[in-house]
Amino acid sequence: MANNNKKLFIEREGPKTYKIYEGSKKKEVGGARTQGAAIEKAKKMDSEQILVERVQDTDVGGRDQWRPV
Repeated sequence: MANNNKKLFIEREGPKTYKIYEGSKKKEVGGARTQGAAIEKAKKMDSEQILVERVQDTDVGGRDQWRPV
């Protein structure tokens, strides 16, 4: 059962590093070398929602936006 208070955020930290953070306090709980691997790790954690940082600017949004997994 998911913890209703726990959101995970995946952010790009460098060219080959993606970090998984818990909540708004940015407590690091994991990481991976690719975004896909970070998403898979996050899916195995007990969370209500996983949000991924947009890592590419588009005509409808920039890098500072989040998308749910």
